[in-house]
Amino acid sequence: MSPNGELTKNGGQARESRSKSSPPYSPDGRYLAFVDWNTGDLWVRDLLSETNRRLTSYGTLPQWWEYVDSAVISQDGSEIAYSWSIDKDSTTELRVIPISGGTPRPVRRGEPLDYVTPFGWTPDKKWLLISRNPPDNTTQLAMVSVRDGSVRPLKSFGWQDVNASLSPDASGSHTTLTRATRHSVTTFSFWP
Repeated sequence: MSPNGELTKNGGQARESRSKSSPPYSPDGRYLAFVDWNTGDLWVRDLLSETNRRLTSYGTLPQWWEYVDSAVISQDGSEIAYSWSIDKDSTTELRVIPISGGTPRPVRRGEPLDYVTPFGWTPDKKWLLISRNPPDNTTQLAMVSVRDGSVRPLKSFGWQDVNASLSPDASGSHTTLTRATRHSVTTFSFWP
């Protein structure tokens, strides 16, 4: 989708963020997060009003070397967590921005070669499920505190592409993490 609302094919300049998890729709289906690859900026589409709103404004090609790589909308639809790629430093920064717009808030900046992808929010919006690729060439699933950026590693998988999701249990006391590959499904429980 382009900022003017046109659908584009994979070769187009604007498309959904490259989230490894489910598409970056809000749980109620009202909003869709996407990246304008002409600028690297994060946009949100209101599917009810059929309007687009730019959430970040950083530059234009070919001058920009920082851009939104992937995004995930909170379960209440009020905020978006996204990975901000910083090519000159070979890293990413995890940021949060209100879906209504405003100033992005850094949550955690990775070390060089430490790439972060957000997968989901806990229902209370205190934690984000991420995958990270630290410099040791592994893939790690972890929870990141939205408040202070502290990291709670959950599982390391060697160097593999990871797809994960969060689902709250019926009591709300913990969150179940599901990690799927072509050959297996693994489930973990997380108590914040």
